[in-house]
Amino acid sequence: MYFIKGVVAAALAAILNYFLPVQHFVAITLGLIVADLVTGIQAARKRGEAIQSKGLRRSSQKFMMYCFALLSAHSIQATYFGDFPLAYTVSAYISITEFWSVLENVGAVTGTNVLEAVKEKLTDALKHKPKQ
Repeated sequence: MYFIKGVVAAALAAILNYFLPVQHFVAITLGLIVADLVTGIQAARKRGEAIQSKGLRRSSQKFMMYCFALLSAHSIQATYFGDFPLAYTVSAYISITEFWSVLENVGAVTGTNVLEAVKEKLTDALKHKPKQ
């Protein structure tokens, strides 16, 4: 019995060690999903909409799917594309998507157009980026 427990513990440790490089991506994703959930609830309240468990379930499902995407991207990168930052790219896309939603919700709650201000600043920064 101790042998089986040891083998299972070693296997879990190896799996965790393999996915350790994407721990920050997973943590940021979780934080952004929670921020989207909280701001989304506030925006729905502001619009007078009912808060339903379907939205909460969707957030947990979204986190699980995003984690699968990140872990899969890490595996593909490690196996096939060592030099291409696939996990970073997938994480950036997921994070920007969630951040966008948070800004939309903040705008709905506060009445300020934070999203438009950010878009304007990003566009301006990209236009004036020094050429290398």
